[in-house]
Amino acid sequence: MPQQCKPLPTPEELWDLFALNPLTGELFWQNIRSSACRPDGLAGSTKASGYVQLRIKNQLYYAHRIVRAWVDGKDPGNVMLDHKDQNKSNNKPWNIRICCDSQNKANITTRKGYSFHPTRNKKYQARINFYKKMLHLGYFDTAEEAHTCYIEAKRRLYGEFAP
Repeated sequence: MPQQCKPLPTPEELWDLFALNPLTGELFWQNIRSSACRPDGLAGSTKASGYVQLRIKNQLYYAHRIVRAWVDGKDPGNVMLDHKDQNKSNNKPWNIRICCDSQNKANITTRKGYSFHPTRNKKYQARINFYKKMLHLGYFDTAEEAHTCYIEAKRRLYGEFAP
């Protein structure tokens, strides 16, 4: 079940509130009447999670969702968004793409895709999750062979979403 996202302001409000630098993905305040925000000042700040967040009318939003809505002219709603380069603070419009949960999880490089099984002839087992199903890829003599098999399967199954 996708995470529920709070509705964004209308595109017209976003275009009125922000200017977007498409080369950097940064949002700048414009037409703002607040002592907390300078006109032409950078909007948002990077949080410990790595995402850039900003506040509009006392509501906190992720900047990548604002950028997507600003560019597309519509609220992405509950659609999941992915940073192609895995950099959560890189909000350049071409770096933010629509995806499903499995595609989003496929764009992670920290998973190795194999484990050692001392009871199974002391071999390495390669496995991959694909749309909530665990697929067995085989047993291998070395960790490198198991990892290579996992990476090949990831590229075949997830295409452009595999790092």
